[in-house]
Amino acid sequence: MPRILWLIPKSGREIIATVGMSWVAGVWRWYHAPHNVTQAGSWIVLFMYLPMLAIILARERSKLPLEPEERAT
Repeated sequence: MPRILWLIPKSGREIIATVGMSWVAGVWRWYHAPHNVTQAGSWIVLFMYLPMLAIILARERSKLPLEPEERAT
């Protein structure tokens, strides 16, 4: 697993999501061994890089200011 990705999570919720996805990848790997390097690389992208991208995008989305009609409610 790419260790540099563990520098991305900043909050407890983000760390738990990262740990959860790494466990999903580990359990998946336990029962479904990759047959080639391409398949292993696809799993890394699917279970590590895309969840980290989602964490970054969710973090940025939560920092956006509310629209005027959303503030009134």
